[in-house]
Amino acid sequence: MDNSISNAEFYSGTGGEVDECSLILRFFGDDLDPEMITALLGVSATGSQRKGERKPLMQDTGVWLLQCERTTDVPDNQVKLLLSDLTDDLKIWRQLSDSFSAEIKCHLFLQRWTRGTIFSVETLAALAARNLNLHVEVYTPFFPGKSALQAP
Repeated sequence: MDNSISNAEFYSGTGGEVDECSLILRFFGDDLDPEMITALLGVSATGSQRKGERKPLMQDTGVWLLQCERTTDVPDNQVKLLLSDLTDDLKIWRQLSDSFSAEIKCHLFLQRWTRGTIFSVETLAALAARNLNLHVEVYTPFFPGKSALQAP
């Protein structure tokens, strides 16, 4: 079966919003107590463990994760939705970010070789106010050694 597409088809899909995204709120630290973070944020982790626990693998450090489902919604909206489910108390966020490595990891999934997204000033300000780093990873259907400028 021939999965190739023409140059016209290839370039017609360029630009536009990313196709899908998923988010993970992540905290890491040697002294991390998952139950304490859950209590402070008001939501249970989708995954957590203390340093040295074996579930399923031993971690070099403690970890608390809140993973959101993959969606076709734009990443900016997803960050706003995630934050709206958590405490608004910036003192709690400062306490957590002063004690642990804290970030929102954003996975962007592309069906074509180029897509983009915009994080609004309001969303970036909300992350900054909580002292959360924004970690972005982009996944494309292209493989090492294949130029994105060459039609598949």
